Amino acid sequence: MYIYSYRLEEQQRQTLQSFLSDNVVLKTFSPQEPLVQGTVLVIIADMAAAQEVWKYSQVQNVPIVLWDQLEKVLIACAWQAYCHSEWRYLQLALETVQKLTTNTIVLGSSYAKYGISAQQLGAQCVNLGLDAQDIYYTCKLGQLVVKSNPNIQQVVLASGYYWFYSDISRANSAYAQGLITNTYYPILKDAHHASNLNNLEPQSYLSADMDFLNEEKAMDFYCRLLYQQQNGESAKLSKNFVYNAEKTSWEMNSRFVRTTFDQTHSDEMTWHLLSPMVKDAFAVERCRDHNKLLRHIESYEENKEILNQFVTLCNTIGVEVYILCMPQTKYYLRHLLPEFRERYFAALDTIEGTYQFLDFHDADIFDDQDYLDQDHLGPQGAEKVTTFLKELLALSKD
Repeated sequence: MYIYSYRLEEQQRQTLQSFLSDNVVLKTFSPQEPLVQGTVLVIIADMAAAQEVWKYSQVQNVPIVLWDQLEKVLIACAWQAYCHSEWRYLQLALETVQKLTTNTIVLGSSYAKYGISAQQLGAQCVNLGLDAQDIYYTCKLGQLVVKSNPNIQQVVLASGYYWFYSDISRANSAYAQGLITNTYYPILKDAHHASNLNNLEPQSYLSADMDFLNEEKAMDFYCRLLYQQQNGESAKLSKNFVYNAEKTSWEMNSRFVRTTFDQTHSDEMTWHLLSPMVKDAFAVERCRDHNKLLRHIESYEENKEILNQFVTLCNTIGVEVYILCMPQTKYYLRHLLPEFRERYFAALDTIEGTYQFLDFHDADIFDDQDYLDQDHLGPQGAEKVTTFLKELLALSKD
């Protein structure tokens, strides 16, 4: 199978070559040489080049594609892959965190992922927070990083009042199983309490007529560029990334916009514009799920020990630990069982090591415009938390 390029810049041609399928041969079109029978595509720089290919080609009806069009399709597909695959982000973040310039990591669930901006904290910080990341995988990732990068000085753990009761390896949902199967186990080789995990078929993002490309190589290439853009390195990117740069820094920092509103609500609606009655209804729904966790006493006891061991490890090797209790709306707190708060502080009291603690519920600085939904910060709220945290980390370094 042959693919021809014509008038592509050398960097464009090298990029194309890097993710062609193994059975594809890339050749350069020349008016002096006829196209080879079996040619499936000619990739060109502009429409003027197309006219020349059609003029000199002896092969009838050879399809022609503009490089810019092809790359925009690949970027759009990579954006979907990057947004919907925690594994891709975590893999790239762990590669970044091994750089000797990194000295701070942020860990935790979606409260960390959406509530703390690593970019705002600076190039020396990497946010490893993921949706539904429980204490076990938080500490597993933290242990991996602090043991492999001796320059790590500070670990930030973002949490909520139900933190000690969460264990995704005991959850029955397909989402939780998918996180372990497709994200944590491939990277950490650890399924915790989960068993009989079924590997899910990898999702394909490219259409069938793009079978001349190696999809995994193409997605890896552009997902890496998306990760660079997310971390403020967009100057290195193709001009076709400009439309992604229009996204807010918070959207890029969180990889995709979290939505909790059901199909009866417009995607354009934002939390602060909802009526108090609707906000309360969403909070009731969220707390119904979280309140069920209170019965998991075994997870509560195990998580206390796991966190205690991690804090002790950090103390031993000179890494400072910061535990943050992230803020939620008054609607959420109204319906969360009060026992969670009591037992959260009781669990923290059992930690034998040294750590600094901040409960942002004590900070009277948040309003409804700071939230994405009933218990997650949006960009404005994340900026407030990150500004406060940045000052605290800087004081510690001094």
